[in-house]
Amino acid sequence: MPITMSYERVVEGETFPFELLGEEKKKESLSRLLGAASILTMNFGRVYIEFTEPISCKEYINNYLSTNKGKELNPFKNIHQRRPIVEKLAYEITYRLNENLYILPTSIVASIILMNRKGISEESLIQKVEWLKLQILKRGGRIGGIDENSSLKTIKGAVTHLEHLIDQKKDIVHLNVSAKADYKNVLMLSYYRNMLIHLFWNEAIIACALSSFGQEMAWKEGITLERLS
Repeated sequence: MPITMSYERVVEGETFPFELLGEEKKKESLSRLLGAASILTMNFGRVYIEFTEPISCKEYINNYLSTNKGKELNPFKNIHQRRPIVEKLAYEITYRLNENLYILPTSIVASIILMNRKGISEESLIQKVEWLKLQILKRGGRIGGIDENSSLKTIKGAVTHLEHLIDQKKDIVHLNVSAKADYKNVLMLSYYRNMLIHLFWNEAIIACALSSFGQEMAWKEGITLERLS
């Protein structure tokens, strides 16, 4: 049974970026458990848990075999024939997880901050949050934790959860960057952004294709559709 868990704030925020960089995950121990007791008093926002329809491995394999009639398939005995089935099942599980994922305010705000690393005003942040929210809904995404009566309240809550990664001076919010913490904060904000990136994969493919031509040609001269395809 695929289970989707959407966090407004990640509990492992202090160690997760270093694990992404290849550092060994710290082993759990009694001393670490006791030392982490203070976490219980912290506010980590909302958590959305969605249980999707169970997948019967037996039925899935039988359906796969029935759609590949005429081929001599016996994945129960032939190890090499299991790989395509496992890959197809993995894609199915990933698809179901993405379909049931909730996009939370921290993901939306983190995405916008990463696009405005020199800083963004509170007013502009509200406008872009509203725009991005509509884009997510248009693509069939699910949004949770949004206060429909007050975008400002929603944004302030998200900024509070991300306060260890960003700085706020007056009404300007920007990424907290230093020689030591730069990559860590960028990685963590990117993790939050990744919660919604699957909704924009069409645009992402085109953007990557454009970038392959170089900045000068892609953004100034332009690329014909024939070359792009």
